[in-house]
Amino acid sequence: MDSSKYIGIDVHQETISMAVMNSAGKVVAKILAVSWRLPLITKGETPQTARRRT
Repeated sequence: MDSSKYIGIDVHQETISMAVMNSAGKVVAKILAVSWRLPLITKGETPQTARRRT
């Protein structure tokens, strides 16, 4: 029995979709995640002060 798994990822601006298939082609897992980004942090800033800036 082959235990290989195949992963597919589809990245969009607002969502990321992921799926895992086994070697028989059956989907064994699906995930839909919301994508977001943190603001860029400049020299001397902390993540908290960068969030306040946006």
